Amino acid sequence: MSESTNCNILPTVHPEQIRKVNVTACKPEWFLSATSGKNLHPPAGPITIVLPISMSGLSGPLTAAKADWSAALGRTINIVDETVGCPAGAGGACAVVDPTYSGAGCAGFQGGASDPATGEYTSPSSIRLWSDWASATASRNRRRMAHELGHFFGLRNQDVGCTEDSSLMATSPVIDGCNDGSSPPITAALGPTPGDMAKLGVSPYGNFNRKLCGW
Repeated sequence: MSESTNCNILPTVHPEQIRKVNVTACKPEWFLSATSGKNLHPPAGPITIVLPISMSGLSGPLTAAKADWSAALGRTINIVDETVGCPAGAGGACAVVDPTYSGAGCAGFQGGASDPATGEYTSPSSIRLWSDWASATASRNRRRMAHELGHFFGLRNQDVGCTEDSSLMATSPVIDGCNDGSSPPITAALGPTPGDMAKLGVSPYGNFNRKLCGW
């Protein structure tokens, strides 16, 4: 055989090689800087999410989403209100929730300023929801907050060939029905999946390895 993959694994006779390959159900998509090409992500250390007192009804879903990401990444994530705000010196390790979104889709993520050499955020990011977010079910708000945190940690939407059970970042009208009061499908991932974590494990936070095979 003479064919080879775009990861330079040659299907021929050669000395034994050991390589780690992460197999995912969806093509990896990372949140990249349009100018530097680096993965955009928060710096190391504790993460703070600022939830306004006026949105206290979102506390339960956000706490569940935070717990999922904290367990997946092994990172400390704290939720505070605006009277506490982003800690002094937190820089890009903070995201603020606000109910002023008016764009396409059900929510929006706006990353803070970033270091072009590393892709690390250097100022707080924003997670924006429609003002009628409270009409959505708890499970829908949980998935939505976890999805937006996925952007914060470095993942893009998975719009093509990705089902709601294989990736938290999958998008479709069925699972992103905004604030219609229904719950996502029972199979929909409410937190990061093993496939999502495989993409983060070989991409942000320093090594920027984005070699793809099979797509």
